[in-house]
Amino acid sequence: MYLCTFFLQATKVSADGEQVEDDADRIHKRANDLEQFIKDTLLGAKDLQSKAAELNRTLSRKDGTPDKSLSEMKEEIQAMLAEMRKRQLGGMKSIAEEEEEVH
Repeated sequence: MYLCTFFLQATKVSADGEQVEDDADRIHKRANDLEQFIKDTLLGAKDLQSKAAELNRTLSRKDGTPDKSLSEMKEEIQAMLAEMRKRQLGGMKSIAEEEEEVH
């Protein structure tokens, strides 16, 4: 009886040890995945920082102050887009009129 109990306990300890090893492997893999995610995020942040610095250099005057405010640039972009739409629609209208004359 004592030997049987000892055998059952040894089997349980062995199974527990295997479970601990599996858990450790899983945790190790997750730690490696997290490390890679952090490295990728850091690289992305550095790239974004570099692009922001380049954009600031592009938009700034020689004294470092912005040439235009963001709202001014937004207004200009919206005006350009409106003009492009107007021209595009105007071009389509003249094409449609030409087709109408042919038929």
